Amino acid sequence: MKTTQGKDLQTIIEKATYELDKACHILNYWQNQYLFNEKPDPRAAVDWGSSSGQITPHEKQSARWYFEYAHITNFINVATDYVFAARSMLEETQEAAERSTASRIHGVPGKVHK
Repeated sequence: MKTTQGKDLQTIIEKATYELDKACHILNYWQNQYLFNEKPDPRAAVDWGSSSGQITPHEKQSARWYFEYAHITNFINVATDYVFAARSMLEETQEAAERSTASRIHGVPGKVHK
C-alpha cells in the first residue's frame, strides 16, 4: 500500500519503529543514570556541597539530579521528539489506509465520495 505521498507502508513502519527504538534507548539510558531509590532532596544536595565528612549516597544522588537537571530534561525532550515523529508517520499511514478503504467502497480509486 502507498500513502498519499507515495511512501511504501513497510518503509513507514520501519522508520516509525526506528524512531521508537531511539526513544527507548534514550529513556533506558536516562533510567539507568538518573533513577534513584530515594527522591532527590534539595537539602541533601546542599549537604553534599557543604559536608566535610562522610557523604551519603542520597546526598550524592540528590546533588547529581540538581546539577544535571538540564541534561535530564534534554533527554526527555529528545525522546519525546522521536515518539512524536513515529506517531506522525503512523497517523499518516492510518489516514492513507482509511482513504484507500473509502475509495474501494465507493468504487473510485483515490477519491472519497461524500
